[in-house]
Amino acid sequence: MKKLLIVSIFFVGILACVQRIEEKKISEATPSNSVRIKESNTPEGFLRYEYYINGNKAADYIKTYYTKGGQLESVYYMSSYQRDGISSQGFYPDGKLKFIRYVRDEVKKGDVLYVNYYPNGQINHIETIVTDSLELPKLTTIYFENGVKQYEGFMDMYNATTIPVGLWKTYDEKGDLIETTYYHPDEFGKDYKIVTQYK
Repeated sequence: MKKLLIVSIFFVGILACVQRIEEKKISEATPSNSVRIKESNTPEGFLRYEYYINGNKAADYIKTYYTKGGQLESVYYMSSYQRDGISSQGFYPDGKLKFIRYVRDEVKKGDVLYVNYYPNGQINHIETIVTDSLELPKLTTIYFENGVKQYEGFMDMYNATTIPVGLWKTYDEKGDLIETTYYHPDEFGKDYKIVTQYK
């Protein structure tokens, strides 16, 4: 039993040394005093993300996520000094843009917060600010793959849930209005919607 304990302690010591060596390998200082960490010890054994810390600002980073095959999946940006611009992007396996999310410091009506794309590059879904504030409601527009508008309406927060509110319009693939739905949020059981069909 004593030999087993000594052998166990020996192996734990070796594993700790190997782990420190691996940490040293994956953490490398660059001339700009940035630290880059590659996380490769996932259960699948593939590079899952890279993490960058810029200078002394620990809040500033770029996280890059990859698929099992090593293809770029998404990139997240965080900056303590730049609060207006792109906060994250996602990509399809062929490298085409899948989504882009923006962060806004000073917002104004018409600013885009989020865009999602079809694989062919056509916009699928877009969220736009409708007031001079980041507060909801936000205008949500969804498109068919041919670029024609499919749905348009407002999303708002009610009872800690983001839900459709007000008038939503539904179009066919030719762009003709086929239905409107009016959502009226209220207490559970008192909420209602009015649907009007045009075809």
